[in-house]
Amino acid sequence: MKPQKLILTLTATATADISTGRFVNFEGTHAAAEDKILGVAFTDSAAGMDTPVVAIGVMNVVTAEAIPAGSGVKSDAEGRAVVATSDAYAQAITDATQGGMVSILIK
Repeated sequence: MKPQKLILTLTATATADISTGRFVNFEGTHAAAEDKILGVAFTDSAAGMDTPVVAIGVMNVVTAEAIPAGSGVKSDAEGRAVVATSDAYAQAITDATQGGMVSILIK
């Protein structure tokens, strides 16, 4: 994993519990597969709490499958990173195994 670089961090109010390193949607929950993504959760947050969400930068994200460096990535149904065949949200900058962490570039 690469060191995280936070360039633009926004605040979202969690409408459900949010875990660090998961994609977050505009409704304040883990992003589902077809959701528009606000960013990546920087910390764990309980429902009702404000949580920092990184919208631009380099972040480490939980993976749902093996991801090779250079691949486009998007969210699965639980806010974890998967390889995107279209509509990529970010780009993997490291290789990652299933259930591991991948460093992504969000721009």
